[in-house]
Amino acid sequence: MRLALAIVVVVLGFAGTAKAWSCVAPGCPDWCEAPGYLIGRLSDDLETSAPGTTVAELTRAMDDWGLVSCGALDPIYLGTTSATAASGDGMNVVEVIDASWPYDANVIGMSTRVLANGCIVESDIVLNGENYDLVTRPGYRNEIHAYSAALHEAGHFYGLGHSQYVTSVMYYRYGAGTREISADDEQGICFLYPGSDPPPDCAVTGCPSGQICDTGVCVDAPTPACTSDFDCASFQACNLATGVCETKSGSGSDLGVDCSVDSDCASGICQPTATSPVCSQTCDAGNPHSCPTGFYCSGDAITDCAIGVCLPGAMGTGAFLSPCSMATECSSLYCSPGGYCSVPCERGVATACPGGSNFICHPSTLAACGFCGRPTSLGGECTESAECDSLLCFDDDLDGRGVCADECSVDADCPDGFECTDAGGTTLCLAPPHRRGRGCSVGTEGGGARREGAVLFGLLTLFCVTLLGRRATKRRWPLLP
Repeated sequence: MRLALAIVVVVLGFAGTAKAWSCVAPGCPDWCEAPGYLIGRLSDDLETSAPGTTVAELTRAMDDWGLVSCGALDPIYLGTTSATAASGDGMNVVEVIDASWPYDANVIGMSTRVLANGCIVESDIVLNGENYDLVTRPGYRNEIHAYSAALHEAGHFYGLGHSQYVTSVMYYRYGAGTREISADDEQGICFLYPGSDPPPDCAVTGCPSGQICDTGVCVDAPTPACTSDFDCASFQACNLATGVCETKSGSGSDLGVDCSVDSDCASGICQPTATSPVCSQTCDAGNPHSCPTGFYCSGDAITDCAIGVCLPGAMGTGAFLSPCSMATECSSLYCSPGGYCSVPCERGVATACPGGSNFICHPSTLAACGFCGRPTSLGGECTESAECDSLLCFDDDLDGRGVCADECSVDADCPDGFECTDAGGTTLCLAPPHRRGRGCSVGTEGGGARREGAVLFGLLTLFCVTLLGRRATKRRWPLLP
């Protein structure tokens, strides 16, 4: 397999010319071989409307990404299966779960993926048919437009993260209506799968939904006039005289004003806070200061490290690395998962943190996110080697959590409190009781320094490769309340 491009896309603020799409994981992994997918369990809602509707809607969503003119993605529909979505089984299953939804009830869809050597090697998609009604008409309230939901999750399947543009199918929220592949989505998918120049003739290949073929190139179709509120976002109504979706009369509360539902706010975002819900707006989660005065940008509030929402609060006085329990205690307006004032950073970018090599970008609890801090000293907890002063993270039970260790020959090579211990093919400085050799971490896709020759032999090497090659990640798409 070839290696995926080892860079991380920067999500830029609000400039109209900036790209807002992001990659689903550090290093921008993609499918290094043409991805084949199977359709699993069908939707009772869709099949009631007409037999075969589930397969038609899901395959349309999966295949439309391959019809983008500037790209060279070539998905392959392999038919239906009785197997269910299960990470690690070697199959790529797309299905609807009508009973016993395993995730948060508010989540419309979920995709999981397995990475190996910078490539996506397996991915599954599940849609929530238990808590939502999947329909083919524009979605409204508890009804979800099936194609739109599947199209969003298919974007994650192929390697796209969330977009900050509300018009993008990869925008993190869904309120009503339909979604189609936008120009921002096209830029992202064509970055991951660059096509030929000139692009293929769409008169032969066809175009994604919402686009038409114009002199051999797919272009956005004319926007149809709305005919009812079902065609508009949740905070809009259809003006039947003009056929244009307009903000509902009486809505449009300002940022920070108390609200009950999304339609109370001009932005369509009524965000819960520690006290009461307030009208909010999106912002750049990589820059906590990207909100108006009196607010800060939080990606943790919606579990997304590319897009955040503005929350009330002014910056505190806490300096970099000062202890904290909330963002407003820090002058940076960012309290790290490590419990100290920090700044968000991009994983795998050498200049991501202030202070140069004295600080590193630690992995956060959110996929592709990071926070700046000092390297972890010997014996401290770690998830990968780049976090450690020693550049070696030892994981004895392959649970993703290890301790920073260092190579040694005899006990005298180790500091007080550590012993030189056999660790399955090499000897490491470890604190007793000894953690014996069943795993390690030696870096990540897309970056992080690594010690040349560190634990690259014997049984430990085998465990390292196994661990890194089977990392699964999850993405989810929240619904407007």
